[in-house]
Amino acid sequence: MAGLARLCIRRKNLVLFAWIAMLAALAGLVGMKGSAFSDSSRLPTSDSSTAYNLLARGGSDAAKVTTGIIVWDTGSGSALSPAASSRMSPMLAQVARVQGVKGVISPFTAAGAKQVSADSRTAYATVVFTSDSHAGAAEKLAEAAATGQLDVQVGGAAFTKINPGGAARLSASLLPW
Repeated sequence: MAGLARLCIRRKNLVLFAWIAMLAALAGLVGMKGSAFSDSSRLPTSDSSTAYNLLARGGSDAAKVTTGIIVWDTGSGSALSPAASSRMSPMLAQVARVQGVKGVISPFTAAGAKQVSADSRTAYATVVFTSDSHAGAAEKLAEAAATGQLDVQVGGAAFTKINPGGAARLSASLLPW
């Protein structure tokens, strides 16, 4: 080890150039390969993959849907109050008519009655998409329903867009050249 240390000290520039070349090669490799992130729930031997396959074989289209949620919080008062309902119900009805939306499960209905927090200030609706290609339109409708007293946010797989290779671009942007 002492010999390697002496060599590195005597040839500082060569060692520095080797490290820079190695980092550049690694950044290039990561850039070409892209991100390894995957949000797929259909891994070949997973339990969820088996369940999706059984649903598809049984004729259910549940394996083909993506869900998103629209959450709203009043800060004070009930998320199901007449004031919140007059703002959210029409918006949820508009979202239900967006292309690619199979349905909306709202806390204003019996099916979604439990989609309210214990203090009743926060509630959410589940949006079921057969195609999330128009999820942006639903997101815009939801965000437009927000007021000073009503905070509206979206989340879930349908509203989340992962930029493939994003991590690779970030790594390359940290390089000084």
